[in-house]
Amino acid sequence: MPKWQKDAKEFVVSINYNETRGTQCNIPKPVLEFLKNPEKLKFIIGRKYVTIKQVQ
Repeated sequence: MPKWQKDAKEFVVSINYNETRGTQCNIPKPVLEFLKNPEKLKFIIGRKYVTIKQVQ
């Protein structure tokens, strides 16, 4: 598991394809901690950006 720099603001993750489960990736720990370790995430596709929000 990679160690992220303490002040890192950008993260590159790999996306893996699994025949049974479909596409999956690991969310970096600093991102999950920033979002207060949510159980669910929502991806919202905009015109120029994808927004990620925690789902309550």
